[in-house]
Amino acid sequence: MHDDDRSGQPLSFTDTRWLLTKLPRLDAFDLLSDHAQAALAGIGLRRHWHDGDVVQRAGEPTGAVLLVERGRLRLSATSASGAEILWPYIGPGKMACLYSAVGGLPFHYCATAAGDCTLIHFEAGALLALMEGDGIVATEIARLLAKRSWNLMDWRIEGHQTSVAYRVYAALQYLATQRGAPGPQGTEVRISQRELAALVGSSRPYLSTCLQQLQEERLIRLGYRSIVVCELPTEGG
Repeated sequence: MHDDDRSGQPLSFTDTRWLLTKLPRLDAFDLLSDHAQAALAGIGLRRHWHDGDVVQRAGEPTGAVLLVERGRLRLSATSASGAEILWPYIGPGKMACLYSAVGGLPFHYCATAAGDCTLIHFEAGALLALMEGDGIVATEIARLLAKRSWNLMDWRIEGHQTSVAYRVYAALQYLATQRGAPGPQGTEVRISQRELAALVGSSRPYLSTCLQQLQEERLIRLGYRSIVVCELPTEGG
């Protein structure tokens, strides 16, 4: 690591840009090694779901880790005040319910098929048995969960502007890959600031400040009910 001497210092926007290009896609199946993927494939069960089918209910422990093979999953929850909370769609190659299956914990969201989809189910009991017998798989899953925990704790840090801007930009990057429209200046995401504020858990005035700073960094371009996520320059470019 080249930045050990800067530990404890707030991240600059240059640091944030670097993090966003290096941070793993923390729900991607291909983060696991070939060995782990092959071992999991041995316990996977393929199931087909139709549009609107409820795959997993919020507040209940999940019976399996879900890997999207085809189509998309929609995650939603209801806050204590009755507001609907939406998470970006889970697309092909992405996993859901890992922490719930491993820890026997309630899953926070309701997972619904967004159109017909095919999922690979890694049943919780079979997954835990595999982890007990295969140290490589257990270690890789533990590391993946640790990275998820680190990411969630980082999102909780609201003491300086960069942390919130990081969350906003990370969410926009994810939305751009899921439902963005490529254009000459980047990928356009059709979303209002109100919707984006609800998605990242920020107030609209604070979000507006973050967006203006991201635009000044030339990471995004603001439009009417849309945001263009600009292409990052390649290393050395």
